[in-house]
Amino acid sequence: MAVQVGNSWVSEAAYAYATRKSSGKGKSANTLENLSKEFKNLKFTTDTKPYSATGRNNMAISPEILKEMENNPDKKLEYEALLYDCNEAVKNLPEKTADGAEIKSFGFILNSDGSLGAWSVSEDSKSTRKQTFILDKKKKSGWMDQIAGRKTSGQDTYDKSDQPDSAVYSVHKMSAQDRAGLVKRLQAEQEARQRQLIDIVKQTLNKQAGAYNKATDPWKFLAGGGFQVDAATKSKAQNDISEDGYYGVKQTSQRLFDFACALAGDDVEQMKKMQKAMEKGFRQATGAWGKELPGICQETFQAANKLFQDYYASKKAEEIEA
Repeated sequence: MAVQVGNSWVSEAAYAYATRKSSGKGKSANTLENLSKEFKNLKFTTDTKPYSATGRNNMAISPEILKEMENNPDKKLEYEALLYDCNEAVKNLPEKTADGAEIKSFGFILNSDGSLGAWSVSEDSKSTRKQTFILDKKKKSGWMDQIAGRKTSGQDTYDKSDQPDSAVYSVHKMSAQDRAGLVKRLQAEQEARQRQLIDIVKQTLNKQAGAYNKATDPWKFLAGGGFQVDAATKSKAQNDISEDGYYGVKQTSQRLFDFACALAGDDVEQMKKMQKAMEKGFRQATGAWGKELPGICQETFQAANKLFQDYYASKKAEEIEA
């Protein structure tokens, strides 16, 4: 039976464990090292990007969650109970998916908003498939069925295939409530990334005799060139815009499309409105930049539009089959 603890639903065993622990004497910091000692079946990290680790027992925790656990006893109890359930669930991770592909790597993700997700990489003789999932905290017993692709009643899965010819975006099948949750999570992730980018800009420009303070518009300042970056910042930027980087064409265009899906649902007319909104945002970004956006932005915009066109084509194909 599921027990509600804060904004999470956990098993009775998890709640009992976290309650006993919270009533114990002393206080230990919620560092990854301490959590690793406490939940030995999980390999902890603060890198919440999917597919960022190897192995079948990864547990990514947002740094914001760690801070909450450190400062709020109620949140500490809630998340320790949730981690207990993850620690137990990973023991039952299947070796293969329902269609016979071997699950090579897997991880849970505890997002900054407290939602729980997961990712997996599976392989068969023909291809490698990457998938991400939204896990229902109330239905822990169905987590592994969801990961394995064994469809259960009421399951909501955010699943995108890594194969370029695949047009399956089951985010459309999510309920209105879960789509709203996905929007919130994407917004939180984007805001975190924006803060990270602003920090990098500030750190770089502050090293140049207060140039940041002199720039009335930092975006136009960046577009104009005439500044230097250190090696570490340059390396991170190069990784971020690489083919598989967070700001690369593939991931960025996919996020734009996924955001539209979450807002519109499986509604072609609404998706067309979302596409127009994306185009408007692109024009506004160009204006903020002060001149034509870099080539990678142009490629991303084109790639996102292609995802929309593929979606429309798939809906027409469904109508013909019907």
